[in-house]
Amino acid sequence: MKKEDKLYFIRFILRTSMFVYPVGEHTVVSFVNGYESGSGGKCGIKDLLIDHFSERLSIKLGSYGWPGQIRQYAEKKGLPWVTVFKQECLEAFASDTGSLNNEMQVEIKRNIIALLDRIDENGDPWFNEQWLDEWNTLCLAKRKWFKDLWTLDELKALKATTKEINRNEAFKNARPLKATEELLKQKAKFAM
Repeated sequence: MKKEDKLYFIRFILRTSMFVYPVGEHTVVSFVNGYESGSGGKCGIKDLLIDHFSERLSIKLGSYGWPGQIRQYAEKKGLPWVTVFKQECLEAFASDTGSLNNEMQVEIKRNIIALLDRIDENGDPWFNEQWLDEWNTLCLAKRKWFKDLWTLDELKALKATTKEINRNEAFKNARPLKATEELLKQKAKFAM
């Protein structure tokens, strides 16, 4: 897969709703198929995903194609299809050449920092349920490629942020979301 295509799909993963609406399995599959078709089959994202799910996750290609591989893994993990698509695409991209290039790393870091920026003591209209989904989808602190993006202190802050979000009952029930002191403390560890 060419680095230009990989960078384009990283941007698609990070800002999916800017490319398709509503964001769901069918619109994502249509987008990927359209992009692949427009490249004359030279993009290679479908082949990369098929190989990733077959070889690394032991989900063999069946009659439902690469979307079926994702669906099967999503059901196994109890996660939404789009979440698995995004997480495993990033993993496949990082594994494809051994690492993500600098431009790709900058895109991912910029997006995580933008998510952190929405944590505000005065509230932010985009600090909402969709924010929670994006954070839990993209903040993959256990993945090697993700760890490599951050300093040790930043990684600790990201892990602490995730822990606070997942343990705090306020995030499960409150609308709109309110930033806790712990979240504000972790956010302050990043120069924005």
